Amino acid sequence: MVLAQAVRLLHEDRRGQAIELLTHVLALTHPQSMPATRRDAQTLLEQLRNEVELEAFAAAQERGRARDLQATVKELLAELEG
Repeated sequence: MVLAQAVRLLHEDRRGQAIELLTHVLALTHPQSMPATRRDAQTLLEQLRNEVELEAFAAAQERGRARDLQATVKELLAELEG
């Protein structure tokens, strides 16, 4: 669900939000859990690193690391409903 949301954000040209979400996912995921999700999130982040200015990318990653899990889940659910 989270990766699908990140891809949707990319299609909507909301790269900063996609970077935040992907960084949040990688920060929360234990290294041994969900390897396919971690790999796909990392691949998307690498792609975005080449598409976004370095400062904007770093700022979005910082926001993603600071995200609150509950707030992120509520935001994802609201986006899916809307």
